Amino acid sequence: MQLDFDLPKVNEKETKIKLESEFEKYRYLLLKSGETDFPSITQTYTFQPPSKTNIIHSSVEHAAIKSVDKENFRKAFLGRMQLSVNRLSFLQRAILIRRYMTDDSIFDYEVFNELGMSERNYHRIKAKALLRLATILNLEVFEEVGSK
Repeated sequence: MQLDFDLPKVNEKETKIKLESEFEKYRYLLLKSGETDFPSITQTYTFQPPSKTNIIHSSVEHAAIKSVDKENFRKAFLGRMQLSVNRLSFLQRAILIRRYMTDDSIFDYEVFNELGMSERNYHRIKAKALLRLATILNLEVFEEVGSK
């Protein structure tokens, strides 16, 4: 007896939109390195009874923790994207890095001209690369059961 199951169909258009928004976040976080949140320097007076807990009340400490948390998130996100793209084939990597992961925003025609590819072959490889990357990052959007 053979096991049979149907893989869910991926909605390529919605998956591409979702993945491109992740690339926008990547570019944004790439620019944010070194940005810091400064503590408030406005003097305030409050009565606060002593506490024997580990709760932090200083605005300087809050700003430092927030800054470290943001930087940790940024590094983790950038590292995850870079490791995921590195799992793709050479040509797929070249297309996605040049199109989405550099500082300057360039168009598809510039990328396929730089790589010496035909437009049709470029779009075919790019579509496969986007689907593979979405699968690696667990970002694929599936079509609902019963829809076309």
